[in-house]
Amino acid sequence: MKKIESENISHEKVLLAVVIPYYNLSFFDQTLKSLQAQTNRKFNVYIGNDSSTEDPFEIIQQNKGGVNITYKKFETNLGRKSLAEQFNRCIDLIGN
Repeated sequence: MKKIESENISHEKVLLAVVIPYYNLSFFDQTLKSLQAQTNRKFNVYIGNDSSTEDPFEIIQQNKGGVNITYKKFETNLGRKSLAEQFNRCIDLIGN
């Protein structure tokens, strides 16, 4: 699991977790740009890659400005079997 922090992050109390179960690049750049454009950034972003062949890491690096992102690439594609299980393992990235 990779924790990607921007230099400009406020360390105020985080109030929200944004969970993204990632599989392909369609709209992903737009999603991260939208999060980056928020005026209230009291949130952390958790991205769980469902063993996609399209690596999002470069796009994550480009869009990390001011946003705390935790990224994990899972070794198995669980979404093919159960989207709910894929979403649950992404939620598990939040931890405490």
